Amino acid sequence: MLQIKTDRLSIYLLNEDHVSLIQALRKDELVNFYQTRKVDGSLESAMAHIHQMHEMVHHKTAFKWVIQINESKDLIGTICYWNFSEDRKEAEIGYELLPDFWKKGYLSELLPAFLSKGFDAFNLNTIHGYTSENNQASIKLLNKFDFKQDEKFKSSSGLLKFSLERKFG
Repeated sequence: MLQIKTDRLSIYLLNEDHVSLIQALRKDELVNFYQTRKVDGSLESAMAHIHQMHEMVHHKTAFKWVIQINESKDLIGTICYWNFSEDRKEAEIGYELLPDFWKKGYLSELLPAFLSKGFDAFNLNTIHGYTSENNQASIKLLNKFDFKQDEKFKSSSGLLKFSLERKFG
């Protein structure tokens, strides 16, 4: 299921062995500020999230991977496709990294292969990304990979919507 390996990174489908990473992400105040969710790094919450994602993978409604540094084997974050359209031609991308790994080029390295696999493996025509208006690094990342901001999209929670269309031909 969608294996990607770059010079520095590999991704693996999320499972119960990754509970400590999910806990770390969910208890980090900065990560949660940009994810617009409340801080909850409990073991129960992390396991519930993993089980929910497992069910979503089983029903093919979402797919979530952990991001690992090849050399150190450190788990540094997650990346996913979810919120598929009814015709399965559109999906949303989501990603989060532990703050110690921000601004090191990891997502810039991973995204070309991840987006390409999304278009090819899932046969998507459009990939959407939502990010906080306060998350300048994520906005810059989406723009770098030719996502276009939907200026008509309005969110009361400060989210911005970006979309990337498959290039045909």
